[in-house]
Amino acid sequence: MRGQFNLETQRGQEAWSDVKMQAVTGLSIGYYEVKADPWDFGATEPRKLIELDLREVSPVTFPALREAQIDA
Repeated sequence: MRGQFNLETQRGQEAWSDVKMQAVTGLSIGYYEVKADPWDFGATEPRKLIELDLREVSPVTFPALREAQIDA
C-alpha cells in the first residue's frame, strides 16, 4: 500500500517526524468484513478474509502483525 502524511496539520507533521526518527515503524488497519470465512474459536488454520472494506490505516509503535511495517 502507499500512503501519505498531511504535513499541513500539526498531527501530520508529528506523525511524519516519528516515522523519520523510527520511533513509529508499524501499521495498523481498521476494516469491516464484507466476505469472510465464519469465525471458529477452535480452528487450527488461519481464517480467510476474502473481501474487506478498508476504513483506516494508522502508524503504530507495536503492530499486531509484526510484518506490517512502514518503509519511509
